[in-house]
Amino acid sequence: MVAKLINGTAIAQEVLDEVAARLKETRAKIPGFSVTLAVVQVGNRSDSTVYISKKLEKAKQVGVQSELSKLGTDCDEFELESVIERLNNDPHIDGIIVQLPLDTVNKIDVEKILDKIRPEKDVDGLTRMNVGKLARGELDSAIVPCTPFGCLRLVQKATGDDNFVQGKRVVVLGRSKIVGAPAAALFTWF
Repeated sequence: MVAKLINGTAIAQEVLDEVAARLKETRAKIPGFSVTLAVVQVGNRSDSTVYISKKLEKAKQVGVQSELSKLGTDCDEFELESVIERLNNDPHIDGIIVQLPLDTVNKIDVEKILDKIRPEKDVDGLTRMNVGKLARGELDSAIVPCTPFGCLRLVQKATGDDNFVQGKRVVVLGRSKIVGAPAAALFTWF
């Protein structure tokens, strides 16, 4: 087997262009249609700030509006839950990301916080509902975490075959809740 160099940057841009085109097409069919992403940041971690700025930049690039709710390092669980509840109930907010890790001096139950997000607005696919659907192979209704899904799309785009991984053995290194475990679950169903 000959090694093939994959240009991830070019493939990522191709995917962004496809998303932008689909949104433009939807707006042409449904005047006034818009999509808004809400990102919640707790604290001031510089790495989180960089990740968030990239997410907001890409959202803007494809035509998705965004809103950043920035909470201080003194944020407690009640305050964070209140922000999530407001975003859940806002009909103009289509998706919610709580940027992890949380940078706070207070103890916050992250699993409890993530489960406060309505599953249909859970962009990162980290609520128990979406994790469970992924584990059961309910891929039509699950929101899959972006890194595992991105890995799958990268392979599909690089090979030109949406079924390339079907029946293959896939090795996943790591078992984190955000990447490793969801990647293993996702590839189980192909």
